[in-house]
Amino acid sequence: MSKSLNAIVIGLGSAGDVHPNVGLALTLQRRGHCVLFIGPAVFRQLAARVGLEFAAIGTEEEYYETIRNPDLWHPLRSFKLVANKLILPAVRPVYDLIAARHEPGHTVVTAPSTAGGARIAQESWACRWRRFTCSHLFCAARRIRCVTASPAFSGCCRAARCAGCISARQTR
Repeated sequence: MSKSLNAIVIGLGSAGDVHPNVGLALTLQRRGHCVLFIGPAVFRQLAARVGLEFAAIGTEEEYYETIRNPDLWHPLRSFKLVANKLILPAVRPVYDLIAARHEPGHTVVTAPSTAGGARIAQESWACRWRRFTCSHLFCAARRIRCVTASPAFSGCCRAARCAGCISARQTR
C-alpha cells in the first residue's frame, strides 16, 4: 500500500445513517489509514467500542430533543426541524474539524449530502471529497448495486469494496 490517508468519515443522522459510515471508517482504519469519525454525540460509545477516534457534533440532549419532537414525523414540518436542529448547526463544527485535520494531498473526506461543512471544506481547499450515502430503498428502487450497505447485515455489505475504491483512487 502506498502512503496512508488522513481519512475523515462523517455520519450525521440516526443509527441507519451512522452505522454504514462506521463500517467504512473501520475498513479504512484496517487498511492502515488514519481515521477520524465525526457523528452525533450519542454515538460516542459506539465509536469507542469499535476503536475509532471520534469527534462529536452537538450534544446528546440536543439529539434526543430533536428525535422526540413530534414534528419529526410530520410530512410538512419535518424537513424544517431536521434542517434547523441537525443539519445547519453541524455546518461550522464539521468544517472546523476538517480544517484541523486537513493535510493537502493526503486527506479524503466521506460525507453525506447533509454535511454542508464538508462540501465547503472541499470547495475551500480542493480536498478530496466523496459523498457516501446509504439507502437500501434507493438501491432497490433503482435496481442498482448498493456498495454502501450496512456492515451489520450479512451478505450485503460492500463497505470494504467502497473503502478499497477510495483508497486506491486517493493514493495514486
